[in-house]
Amino acid sequence: MRLVYEEIGRLALSNGARLFVVILGPEPSTIRRSLLNGVPGAVVVDAAAALCAQLPGGCTKPMPLDDGAYVKAYAHWAGSPPSLIDLHPNAKAHQIIARGIVHAVAPQALDVHREVCHAH
Repeated sequence: MRLVYEEIGRLALSNGARLFVVILGPEPSTIRRSLLNGVPGAVVVDAAAALCAQLPGGCTKPMPLDDGAYVKAYAHWAGSPPSLIDLHPNAKAHQIIARGIVHAVAPQALDVHREVCHAH
């Protein structure tokens, strides 16, 4: 895995691009996180941690999809009474994920957005 990420990172750098790695799902092991953080030029966006941080009690299980509060907040539900129809991130989750990616790409962009929104 290390070689693959390093090669992708090298290709990105040699073409004037940046490699962004978005973490979703279970908390990566210390070794995997260290590996990702060590890829030259790579920016790691921990979307899973951002999603868990938005929950009142955080995530209580290492695999967020095993966490009832996480699934209730971020999965797709329909019907009455609501039933789970899809575990993929819903619109609320996508907003949190996108915010993390935008902040990694251009940290000042979120500050400008806040200023514009508060000015109106």
